[in-house]
Amino acid sequence: MKKPITHVGINGPPGAGKTTVLRALEHLGYKIHVIPRYYTRPKRPGEESEKEYRFVTEEQFQILWDDKFFIPGTIRQVEVNGKTYRTAILKRKIWLPTPKGTDLVVCLFGRGGLNHRRKFPKMKLVFISSRSLETLKARLTERCLMHGIDPTRKLEKIKRYEQLGVEKYYDVVIYNDGTPEQCARQIARIVGLPEKPTPNSDPHTL
Repeated sequence: MKKPITHVGINGPPGAGKTTVLRALEHLGYKIHVIPRYYTRPKRPGEESEKEYRFVTEEQFQILWDDKFFIPGTIRQVEVNGKTYRTAILKRKIWLPTPKGTDLVVCLFGRGGLNHRRKFPKMKLVFISSRSLETLKARLTERCLMHGIDPTRKLEKIKRYEQLGVEKYYDVVIYNDGTPEQCARQIARIVGLPEKPTPNSDPHTL
């Protein structure tokens, strides 16, 4: 039996639905372990601090930076509503142990994942997007308005992704144009995870 690939680097333009797809994977019954990004912006209502992000103060972030705890290629500055925040991922040697029974380790490197192929040779790079630029823009705008965020910069980021053709550098491109579950099942098949039965409830309501 083919051994599953258990480490996946996921990227995609804003509005691709990366977070929703991760929730769908969990909803299908897969136990995933997300390597979180450290982020200096305030936590938004509904965000899970222990999942995709670890929210820290600027002072805490600076201490980790000064001690060289972050992977250099993952350090970014992000502007939200005119304020600049910093975000980064810890070096692998500092990651917490993977929980027992984990099916898939997910790292949201962003474009920095392309620079880490040498350090993570078994990592599968997956790019999630949509075939429709207008769909990406609509999803993003709706999400930003929901959280009171100016979508201008993120809309510009979608345009940059399109201009650079970033997806061509990834192992697999998945278009999230159906349901999140369909996209999640594609990822599961790519990494060799066993098929899961369709659950009854909607992951959007979890």
